Amino acid sequence: MNWGDNSGLQNMPGMPDAGTSRAWQSLAPPLIHDNGIMFELFNEPRMDWGSAASHKTWAAGMQILIDLVRSLGATNILLLDGLGYAQWTNDLFPLVHDRMANRMAMAVHPYLDPMRGEDQRDPHAYWRKHFSISAAQVPMIATEWNATPTVGCAGVKTPELSLGLMRLLASLHVGVIGWAIDTSAKLVENHTDYKPTDYVAFKDCKDGTDTGGGKLLANFPNN
Repeated sequence: MNWGDNSGLQNMPGMPDAGTSRAWQSLAPPLIHDNGIMFELFNEPRMDWGSAASHKTWAAGMQILIDLVRSLGATNILLLDGLGYAQWTNDLFPLVHDRMANRMAMAVHPYLDPMRGEDQRDPHAYWRKHFSISAAQVPMIATEWNATPTVGCAGVKTPELSLGLMRLLASLHVGVIGWAIDTSAKLVENHTDYKPTDYVAFKDCKDGTDTGGGKLLANFPNN
């Protein structure tokens, strides 16, 4: 579920609201009998992670959606995006509850963009601060990730950081979904025209010659 205002504008700062609930009331019923479908209740809540107020707002909004979808008869697994565009998941899962046991998980979008230019930053310390503490404690899946010139670029260290991220997620048993919107199932070179990747290894994702994380994902975990 992505959010928009009443005019249909997308990617505005937002959290779950009454419109989100109305959308799930329409979307969920045809899908509740297929447990192979997971419901990601709200894509990339925009509020920052570092305050008690944002935690409270996140929990209140997510709890409304959890209760609503369950009241419609859904037994599907529910995915809860963390704060700060789903980059931050630590400390959030205990703030909500589900009437069904073992049918809920956190969703993380561990893009590398925020690490651009942070040559001195320990990537594992960064990931630990954002999501890996909770990933070791609660169910989690990475529902978005990529490393292209337009999405997920961290400069010349992108290949190194990407491989480190994949290894970390594997060690924490966090799955990775190759996602797409209105396009056939494929790993893509970018999110502008959804051109399929040719699995050429990528270098500095600002040099214009890379094709993103396709090669990495194709080879992992053998590399």
